[in-house]
Amino acid sequence: MTPGTKELPILPRFGMRMDLPGAFEHLQWLGLCPRETGNKTGVRWLALRNDKGVGLLVLGDTLLSASALNFTQEDPDEGPMKNQ
Repeated sequence: MTPGTKELPILPRFGMRMDLPGAFEHLQWLGLCPRETGNKTGVRWLALRNDKGVGLLVLGDTLLSASALNFTQEDPDEGPMKNQ
């Protein structure tokens, strides 16, 4: 990379995103405390379950950064791509 005054493009998000049924309301994780917008860092595992205990367990080979939101990542964003 050569530093300069040229305006750089917006960096894309890296990672994985899933849309799950709204019934998966119960969240448990083993990791550090929640961060901005509920993001969790240093996560070893994360589980989302419904009222019947059915759900999804996420494990990583390394520590993860994860969040479970009841809205999309774009909803609160007023950035340049919002209305396109």
